[in-house]
Amino acid sequence: LAVAANDCDGRAPAIIRAAWPDAQPAGDEITIEGRRVSLSDSDPHRVFCRRWPAHPQLLLAAVPMIRPEGTAQEYDRQGDLEVLVLDADSLAPQARLRIEGHILEDALSLTGLHFDTAPYRLFGDRLAFGIRRELATASGPNPYRQTDLTLFDLQGDRLRTVLLDQIVTQ
Repeated sequence: LAVAANDCDGRAPAIIRAAWPDAQPAGDEITIEGRRVSLSDSDPHRVFCRRWPAHPQLLLAAVPMIRPEGTAQEYDRQGDLEVLVLDADSLAPQARLRIEGHILEDALSLTGLHFDTAPYRLFGDRLAFGIRRELATASGPNPYRQTDLTLFDLQGDRLRTVLLDQIVTQ
C-alpha cells in the first residue's frame, strides 16, 4: 500500500493560485467559489498532495471545498473534492476533476483523506491512483470506522473516476 504523508511541502498556496489564479490565500484558509479551503496540516479537510511514483514528473493534489455552514439541508457539513494532476516542478495543472458532494458529514465525520498510489493496473501500462477517505463516529458506545477508496484514471489531459467510493477497505 502506497499511502503517504502530505507531500505539499508548503506549496498549497501556490497550488491554489495555479488552479484558481484569482484566489488569494489568507493565513490557514481561503475561499474559492464560496467554499472554504483549509491550508492547515492539522485539519482533515486540508489541501493534500502526493508525488505519483508511477509518473514522478506529476504531483497529485486534492482540494476539499467545504460549503459555508448552514447551507446544507440534511447534513452538518457538505463539500466537493477537486482532484488536480499538476506538473511537479511548475505546478501547472495538467488535468482536474471535481467530485460534487464527496464530503458529506452527519453521523459520520471525515477524519482523513490520503492519496493511494499503489500500482492499480487498469490495462496495458495504464495505472490508476486512488484517494482513501476515512470516516468515523464520535459515539463511545457504538464506535464505527470506515475507509473507502476512489480510483482515478488519467487519460491525457482528462481525469475520470474508475470507482467512486465502491471499495470499502475497513
